[in-house]
Formats: sequence, structure tokens, C-alpha cells
Amino acid sequence: MKQAEVSHAFGRGRVVALARAALASMLMLSSGGGARAQTDDAGLIREIWLARTGDFAHVQGQVAENDSHGISLQQGIARPFHMRCRIASTTDGPVYRCTSRTSDYGGLSDEDAKRLYASVQATLRAGCPEITNWSQGQSTPGTQELLGASAPGQYVATASMSLLSANGEADDASVEFAIYANPITHDPLAAN
Repeated sequence: MKQAEVSHAFGRGRVVALARAALASMLMLSSGGGARAQTDDAGLIREIWLARTGDFAHVQGQVAENDSHGISLQQGIARPFHMRCRIASTTDGPVYRCTSRTSDYGGLSDEDAKRLYASVQATLRAGCPEITNWSQGQSTPGTQELLGASAPGQYVATASMSLLSANGEADDASVEFAIYANPITHDPLAAN
């Protein structure tokens, strides 16, 4: 179609508006704004893992809130498994933590939590191949835990599943995982 035919078919103002929108989209994509580079869960976990070197700045959104301990929480924009993700500045350094609580899932049935936990474990292992030391445990009945260390005693990733809700309700299980910007030397899942 020639320019005159395009202008006649759509109107000159519509052609200009479409051209501007296309240019704005290309600029947004080239600058990294607005569009996620990764959309699959393994790619998102890999993106979070690689963002550790910049204290997760690459995957950081707006300031969300302060938690009950006064720790500033940033929204995490990489959301594997559609979980709710936050970046917290802790005494151990920044940590990127995602939970199935108050996300697209809400409370999970035990079976759904087991399936999600298995997927999170496999995806963490695939998305963070630099972690060579993985150990599993159970701190209390109804929980399962996975610890990832870059070297013995240097924890950099965790995953946990709780089948028992805090208030004893059915279908209120949860799954969480965390990736730490800096290796920590204490068990991050141990009760304080």
C-alpha cells in the first residue's frame, strides 16, 4: 500500500498515532522497560539468581511497605510460578523471597502445595546451576525444606513447604523460596 492509500484508508492522524505507538513500544523494549526478558519459571529464577550481583536492582519494583520489624520491602517484578515476591534488606543483606501466600494461589491444598514445591525445587536446581550443595530437611512435622549452598555452610537459596496452616485450617498450605544476594553462614530456615 502506498502512503496516500494508507492515509486515505486510516486517516492521517491514525497513521501518525500508530507510528508513534510502534516507536514507543520499540524504545520501551530496547530500554528494558515494561517487558520481562523471561516469562518461563526457570528463566525467571535464573534472572533473579543473576541479579544477586546488583543486590537485585534489575528485578526490583516499587517500595511495597515496611514489615512488622521495620524492614523495607521492595516489590519483586520477576514472579516465578505467579508467586508474591518481595526484596527485603536484612542484616544478612538483600534477599529475594517469593511465597504462595496472598498470591494468585491464596491458601493451597496439601496436594497442590506438594506439586508446587516439587516444581519450585526442580526449577531452583535448574535455574541456579552454580549451587552444588543441596540438602533437604524437615524442621517440624508438616514442613519440608531445601537448602542450597555455594560452598559448605554458605547458604544462598532456600525453599520450604508448610502443610500445616498457622490456624489449623484445611487448604491453607504454603510454599516459599528465597535467593540471597550474599552467602549466609547460619541456617536461614532455623527458628530464631
